[in-house]
Amino acid sequence: MFRKILSVLNPTVFVLSLCFQIILIYTIIRHSPKNLSTLKAILLTNCCFQLLQSSMVFFTQIQLVNHLVPIELWSYGPCRHFEAFMCYSMFHILQTSSLVSGLTVFLTTFMKYQAARHVRPSKKKNCFVILFISSIVLISAGCGILLVIIQALPLEIREKYYRINLELDEYSVIGIVDYSVLPSRVNGIIINGLVVIVPITCLLLRRKILKLLTASSDALYFQNRVFLQGLTLQIFGHTLVYVPIFICSTISLITKTEYTFAQFFIFVLPHLTTVIDPLLTMYFVTPYRKRLMVWLRLKNDKVHSVSPSTFAVSANH
Repeated sequence: MFRKILSVLNPTVFVLSLCFQIILIYTIIRHSPKNLSTLKAILLTNCCFQLLQSSMVFFTQIQLVNHLVPIELWSYGPCRHFEAFMCYSMFHILQTSSLVSGLTVFLTTFMKYQAARHVRPSKKKNCFVILFISSIVLISAGCGILLVIIQALPLEIREKYYRINLELDEYSVIGIVDYSVLPSRVNGIIINGLVVIVPITCLLLRRKILKLLTASSDALYFQNRVFLQGLTLQIFGHTLVYVPIFICSTISLITKTEYTFAQFFIFVLPHLTTVIDPLLTMYFVTPYRKRLMVWLRLKNDKVHSVSPSTFAVSANH
């Protein structure tokens, strides 16, 4: 049953994601005011990695068979027709791109929190935050590269998967996740840890932003209410598609109980954010919303002045 649903859902989400992300990238590049330069860089980074995430989900369509020891990766996507190491490499690209997407949500929330406090972070602080996030991504990506070299590229392993997949038609076995191997363990700690830490941190920052705005004037709160709505939807959206499915998958891993829904949807549910996020950005970032309204002929195409805002990093949200 799940395969029938996913045979329609996966390509549909991929096509929608491709369309919305391309439109958003064009809008960001062509219609971002100068005072949105920082947000522009963050959003473009997020768009590129979400495009990568969406492509990898579609081409791999992985079932994480985590009640087996070691965990097996089965691919139902187009890449199952290629050698297993290619699909296994795509799996690690998928993990890294999903990681970057989640961390950009945290970075955006953090920058907006600083702006709500009327604090412009020093270059040293900005560099530290970006370096910290980059180091997490690089460590995870490095572990992925090591795992491909160790667990997928050796000739005897490639021949083993070739023989296994000769007897399979609907899917291919593309690799394993073995937490007894150090790079896999490190990667697991990073990814599973951030699935919990990032949403909690973002929710706490959102709460602080709300307090700061509530304590300010009514005019200031009204001016930034649209921004707050968009921020709330994005944070809760990521929390809902990541946290429950990962908790279910972790329980399955520990108890060795087969939860088929979690196995099939652990990468599909986060895939939905690649469609939802560009829609939220287009609507809740004021300059992009104005441009969208012009395209939909709901507003005249004329130059709009950018109103001052407490959010220096993302003015007039």
